[in-house]
Amino acid sequence: MLSLLNVLGAAVSGSLDFMVIGDWGGQPSAPYYTPAEYAVAQDLGERVKSVNASFTVALGDNFYTVGIPTDVNDPRFQETFEDVFKSPNVQGDNFFRVLAGNHDHIGNVSAEVAYSKKSERWYFPSLWYEFTAQSDDGATVQFVMIDTPTLAGQSLVPTGEVDAHGQPQFRELHGDELPGPADKALADEQWAWINKTLHASTADFLLVGGHYPVYSICEHGPTSLLDAKLKPMLLSSKATAYLAGHDHCAEYLEQYGFAHHGVGAAHLYDASTAHAAAVPSAS
Repeated sequence: MLSLLNVLGAAVSGSLDFMVIGDWGGQPSAPYYTPAEYAVAQDLGERVKSVNASFTVALGDNFYTVGIPTDVNDPRFQETFEDVFKSPNVQGDNFFRVLAGNHDHIGNVSAEVAYSKKSERWYFPSLWYEFTAQSDDGATVQFVMIDTPTLAGQSLVPTGEVDAHGQPQFRELHGDELPGPADKALADEQWAWINKTLHASTADFLLVGGHYPVYSICEHGPTSLLDAKLKPMLLSSKATAYLAGHDHCAEYLEQYGFAHHGVGAAHLYDASTAHAAAVPSAS
């Protein structure tokens, strides 16, 4: 979990306080949450109150291991989300601003979008979208929320095996092994939207959120396709920062003044630095 109390830098005389969590999706069997997720939920409630945070950005893998298997009425919404993130401090309208991860795409990701109409605090209007918030000194902060599995492909390869609970098992591809989009037309539509939205932005600060990282030193490593296609758009549009999950670690990388926050440890923490040599040496 990351508190972006001051991440926008000294250029902001006021502040826009919000929280960021990633990879927070519990587990598919009782009690439907992990100890780490439960601890994060408790801490989130306390920190939101202490900094008066306006909302939380959730960076995908909202439901482990296979997303939502049925529809908007699936019990996982209650068991993994509502019953765990129950602090009175996180109950505001549209408090959770959500995007999808690779695990969400195994299941019915459209059910997660539809849940926006059932829960007042769950905001996920479409697979990719944008919104603008304002700091208390009047500065505008635009958030561009993207769907990286649609762009780069699914990292989970079924092994054909199941665990003791009957859950399917997967082999995980590294970021430089992703197959590319399953639906190229849909990916191209999103790429066009991203490019147009970023370069049309007039906000004082421009933050982009996606599940897969551009850079990462942790267990999955950098995402080659995002490095090749997204990073140039981020740099040319002068985006302030990129917020990513997927790797179950906490990291901060900076190159050419561009900030990359890795926030993917809300359901478990993995201290791997397996890809430390795969990021730019100056970052």
